[in-house]
Amino acid sequence: MKIQFVKCLALATFIFLLAGCNAKFNDEAQVEKCLDGYVEYLKAHTELWESETVYSLDYVNDDNIPDLIFGDTIANHASNIYILTYLDGHYDQVKCCGPFGSYGGTSYYPRLGIMYTSDVGMGVESEYYSLLSSEKEYGFKTLCHNYYYYEKDYEDEPSEIKFFLGEDEEISEEKYDEYVKGLVGDTERKVFYTYENDYGYEYLNQEALDNRFLGK
Repeated sequence: MKIQFVKCLALATFIFLLAGCNAKFNDEAQVEKCLDGYVEYLKAHTELWESETVYSLDYVNDDNIPDLIFGDTIANHASNIYILTYLDGHYDQVKCCGPFGSYGGTSYYPRLGIMYTSDVGMGVESEYYSLLSSEKEYGFKTLCHNYYYYEKDYEDEPSEIKFFLGEDEEISEEKYDEYVKGLVGDTERKVFYTYENDYGYEYLNQEALDNRFLGK
């Protein structure tokens, strides 16, 4: 009886471990398939990387598939940033999100799928929080944003400040801050700045495609 129990326990343990191995194998196979999807997409859209372009793999949204972030090194303030990703669990369809542009570099909140961009010009300073989304053709939708208006110099106090939910629902600064805190919590944003490749990213070229963006 005791021997039979031990045999059953050993068999159950083996099955459990095997299931874990299969799950890991399936995850790795899925990642490889998704990276191949990025490769095929870029082969079909060479206009996105025909100039000198750099890239990084990171987890921008909340699944376990790395997202491909890339942009050319020519545009100042990282204004031509794209993200290749898979949204809503559709791992057979690559979604190209962007372009994103931002003064000082485009940023994202890892694992949240939230982008942060800002701009300065013509007496206005603004910031946007956007969510990667399949609902929009360009792959993201505005969650909230604000505008700081300046009459003369950006170092002076702004003459007017406005805060919005979505595209045009004006709210108070307090509600805006509460909303942003609810969106990102304590997650720190990461900047992706490509101009002249000051950050030393890998270059997006045929070799990178051949190696699925994973190095030599």
